[in-house]
Amino acid sequence: MRGAIIGTVQVTQIVTESDSPWFGGPSGLVLADPATVDPIPAIGALGYFRWQRAGTLPGLRPWMKDYGRPNGDDSTLDLFPDLGQSF
Repeated sequence: MRGAIIGTVQVTQIVTESDSPWFGGPSGLVLADPATVDPIPAIGALGYFRWQRAGTLPGLRPWMKDYGRPNGDDSTLDLFPDLGQSF
């Protein structure tokens, strides 16, 4: 299992119209004050739900260890030395 809570956000409004490219209708949430938290193991669900802590997080997979480090993936990034980090 890799499910985890990774942050919080305030729901400030429910809208039925929006200019946002992320709006898919027929309704959407307006969010504010996002904040990250240390990952909390939890099983997710669709919609609003009461979450409960669920076990422990597994260790990092090899591809995850260098995520976010410039040039951390020597086998791929060397193919494009002129490109900066894209994530």
